[in-house]
Amino acid sequence: MLYTRVQMLTNMLQTKVVAKLTNQVLHVRSGLLRSSVNSQTTTDGSKILGTVSAAGGAAHYGVYHENGIPHAWEIRVAKSRALAFQLGVKENARKIFARSVVHPPLAQRSFMRSALQESENEIRRELAQAVADVLKE
Repeated sequence: MLYTRVQMLTNMLQTKVVAKLTNQVLHVRSGLLRSSVNSQTTTDGSKILGTVSAAGGAAHYGVYHENGIPHAWEIRVAKSRALAFQLGVKENARKIFARSVVHPPLAQRSFMRSALQESENEIRRELAQAVADVLKE
């Protein structure tokens, strides 16, 4: 009974994390990070462990979004003479060429930690109820 409750809560948390990756916290580009989120419930007889994680090729993107990048960094030309971009989306937008640019720091956009924090009270309440139900048996 406890294992089933932990499994249910782990799956619920996974669903909330995936929802945050569906344009709540981050905009979907390829869906790779969102599809890498998985949950697992295990037991060794003395404890039950529920985990939600991002794995695979997109997991490193999650680290940046979860923690942010607190410092600016330089982007330099690698294989051409200049970086090229335009200011605006109109046809007559000003085109800029540069050998390097400085990317500003990235703000934290937590999707795992915030999902856990939002679910913490519900998880604690459900686990306490599950333990109470087992003790009644």
